[in-house]
Amino acid sequence: MRMKTSKTHSNENQTGSEMQREAVLAYLTKKNSVMAAFSAILSIMLFSIWTLRSGLDLLTSLLLVTSYGMASVIVALSDYREIKAVGKHHFLLRKTAVSWKLVTDALIGLALSFFFLWFVFASNEANSQIVGQLIMLIAMICTVIVMPLLPLLGVISKLSSMKSKITAQVDENYSSIISLNVKIHPLDIQGIRLSGTQSFNGIVKEIILEFVTDE
Repeated sequence: MRMKTSKTHSNENQTGSEMQREAVLAYLTKKNSVMAAFSAILSIMLFSIWTLRSGLDLLTSLLLVTSYGMASVIVALSDYREIKAVGKHHFLLRKTAVSWKLVTDALIGLALSFFFLWFVFASNEANSQIVGQLIMLIAMICTVIVMPLLPLLGVISKLSSMKSKITAQVDENYSSIISLNVKIHPLDIQGIRLSGTQSFNGIVKEIILEFVTDE
């Protein structure tokens, strides 16, 4: 996905509009690698804890944790976003709808919830070991769903239902946007936040026109 990036400025010299443009440009063209790495590390740590407390034998636990770790790292390194022409004057911009902030928040929520459940139900019951192991097994399944399954669905190019989409129609001279249609997926937290600003559509139009000019 080739788009023209604007020159960087110091925070002191950036105006509010410039900062907003940088935020929208980063949202459309760049993955939050720091948050992706944090999500992968956090998920592996949590999955390891759940697995070691699940009652599975050591060899099985090591195989599961190793496989899970590899899958999480691969997904964290993956990304999906594109802008392409659809016909002569129509353009489509798509990106994964799964925000890494959403994944991180979900993992933290799962950790707090299952630690609480384990403390309440597994520490007081006579059959606490069985209850605790059941809670840990459920925690393992939920963690796999949040990471890596959910982000993986977002990077599968043919799975359009897990994408945020922006379509635009350009005039014959490729100098202005005639129409713009923005569809932000409910899971796309950052997109929802940015698209709520008044300048979002205007910045997106500028970026698409820059792409057309580069082509």
